[in-house]
Amino acid sequence: MSHSPIDADPDQQHDGYVLGWQQMTQRIEDGGSWSGRERNCCFLNTGTSGFADISAVTGLDFEDDGRTVAATDWDHDGDLDIWLSGRTAPRLRFMRNNSSGTARYLNVRLEGQRCNRDAVGARVELHLAGPAPRTLFKTLRAGDAFLSQSSNWIHFGLGDTAEIEKLVVYWPGGNGQTDRVPQVVRGLACNSWYRIVQNVDDPEFWSPPRRTVDLAVAPLTAPSDDEPERVVLLNRVPLPELTCTGTDHQTMPVAEGRSGPTLINLWATWCAPCLEELGQFALKHDQIRAAGLDLMAINVDGMADDGPLDSSRPEAVLQKLKFPFTAGFATRDAFDRLDVIHDTVLLLRANRDDSLSLPVPVSFLVDRQNRLAVIYRGAVSVDRLLSDAARLDSAEFPLSGVPFSGKWFLRPGGACTFFARFADRFGRRGYLREADQFASLAADLSSREGAAHEVTDQLVSVFSNLGDISRTQGNPDDAIRQYRRVLSLSPQQSGIQLELGRLLASQSRIEEAIENLSNAVRLDPQDDEARRTLDAVRSRLNR
Repeated sequence: MSHSPIDADPDQQHDGYVLGWQQMTQRIEDGGSWSGRERNCCFLNTGTSGFADISAVTGLDFEDDGRTVAATDWDHDGDLDIWLSGRTAPRLRFMRNNSSGTARYLNVRLEGQRCNRDAVGARVELHLAGPAPRTLFKTLRAGDAFLSQSSNWIHFGLGDTAEIEKLVVYWPGGNGQTDRVPQVVRGLACNSWYRIVQNVDDPEFWSPPRRTVDLAVAPLTAPSDDEPERVVLLNRVPLPELTCTGTDHQTMPVAEGRSGPTLINLWATWCAPCLEELGQFALKHDQIRAAGLDLMAINVDGMADDGPLDSSRPEAVLQKLKFPFTAGFATRDAFDRLDVIHDTVLLLRANRDDSLSLPVPVSFLVDRQNRLAVIYRGAVSVDRLLSDAARLDSAEFPLSGVPFSGKWFLRPGGACTFFARFADRFGRRGYLREADQFASLAADLSSREGAAHEVTDQLVSVFSNLGDISRTQGNPDDAIRQYRRVLSLSPQQSGIQLELGRLLASQSRIEEAIENLSNAVRLDPQDDEARRTLDAVRSRLNR
């Protein structure tokens, strides 16, 4: 990531900085990281000339995509505990310090009177007495790490020292000479907590609340590679029209027109988990049918290299398994559309270059209204499938994908934004009909529910892109329709007013063209191109 540019002049080129942001955003869309799987580091100040790397022995060297660290004596036992947060799960870790020994400590809390109340910026010196006197230094800061703030209690680790000579506080700021004079506090005892008020000589002893905290140590286990990833959609997605080739080599619809929920399963002959999963489906077909669930297995062998499909091998596999459900072969269009849906739900990258991007096995559970409800990445067990199918119509089912229980302060929503994202992704992949359908869904929700500004901006971008694509593909009628949808949401788009005026003029709809071109000039009086185009169109009416 490049450093932020020093020169704020917008005319200056900051290509490295912009490229860094683009790559970072791309990593997020890919579901990746730019600092994950790099073990966290922990260093010990040796008190001499350097630091020692104690990452492994402390147990803090997680491979998390770490972001935040905050230190505090959370359990009031005299040593510092650590809170960690990251961008990847687990999002929050509490590392309790259970160090044993006789090391002593001192905790002080400052309260400003003539400076800021939290005394942020104060410098504290702790003078220790004894056979080997020494001085410890601390500065009270706000925001002492990235996206985090440690406790305002200033903690001193004293080791074996048993006697404190004095504490000296240099309070921040100040308007007079007295504020710059350090405050000396005496009479402090080890293993104690004190509240120190500015310009008050005597420290106030503070006693931590009496409580018993019983924390169970959480095992640090990684999810098994054999467990499928189950993605439950909070907002169900209408499945676009999909067709595949049946075993009789005839075209047939996918999921559409069925009376109950359907599982669309993508599999390949070279995929061992796929074959095991199909075997379980065949073995327990009576339970699946009794649950009112239909199943459709679609082979994707021909999608890997775009070569001709040898259907004899998949058919032989299905015959050997005595597979009792509907089966077929993926078409490129159906595969690509499912790929767009998969990537959009999981926020993966929008433009793919590889020919086989969907994992296998992967399954899509569709409800009776032909809406996508769940994606299973990996082999799904029949028990899990039957459990989900039984609860599919429950109002609470969309929330079953949350990894822990609790109460919702606000029920998650965002269908309008969700559908606008689908419209954008389908448009980028060249599927204009699907893009238009999802954009229309988003626009309808927007008009009924009142969309936020970011949703309106999304829709403006989607309709603009669809209009541009239709215009370049030689479909002016659809381009005009899309540009008018843009202006219905944001009439201040001078560039769209200009493009719409040009298209209307090309169809000899002169009066309409003049109206939009006049709007473009009014919105951007400095746009010479809009002025020239308006003059040229007006001349056709001898104006």
